[in-house]
Amino acid sequence: MPGSYYLPTNLTGITGNSGILIQTNDVSIDCNRFLLKGVSGSLNGIEINGLMENILIHNGHFELWGNNGLELSSGKYISIQNLNMSSNGLSGLFGRGRNHYTKLFSR
Repeated sequence: MPGSYYLPTNLTGITGNSGILIQTNDVSIDCNRFLLKGVSGSLNGIEINGLMENILIHNGHFELWGNNGLELSSGKYISIQNLNMSSNGLSGLFGRGRNHYTKLFSR
């Protein structure tokens, strides 16, 4: 459902799944500086499923996801702000298209 969402605490992944799956347009996720941590066999920290647009993801740390911290390849008009990525399996961020990234850190 479109809207603004926030994390109230750290999020730990589950084998075979992404942490958060976005399946609609017009979504804002404030990670509240919490950690989204993958586990062995997990997929992506946050994944956009389908041609979604107008997405904002900000203020979080993504580590140890089996694939990517953020999988944004099928979305457009995505804004990413103040995120840290570390030790993800493929990459911290996988995206393309008309997106805007500010203060994205990877180690």
